Amino acid sequence: MDRVRLFMNDDKFVRGGMTDKNPYIYAVISDSSGVNTVGTGIGHDLTAELDSKSDKQYLLNDYFENDLNSYTTGKVYYRLKNLDAGPHTFSQSVGRLQ
Repeated sequence: MDRVRLFMNDDKFVRGGMTDKNPYIYAVISDSSGVNTVGTGIGHDLTAELDSKSDKQYLLNDYFENDLNSYTTGKVYYRLKNLDAGPHTFSQSVGRLQ
């Protein structure tokens, strides 16, 4: 089963929480078949979209780091810059993880 958990800054962030204007997107990713972020095929990109706006979509492949000795789990840290004040939403798209 594949799973993506999204946070801001770290895994202690709670839905509706507050951040500074330069937070990190922090994603914890797992897939029992393996996580492939090569991006050479359809559905092999890790992306996050801010406020459901396609012009605010972030490609996160290069920011994914496998957990030590694992091809099935890892994390993404991606720094946002100058995030406007106010509520925001993130959605993720992983396509097919393997």
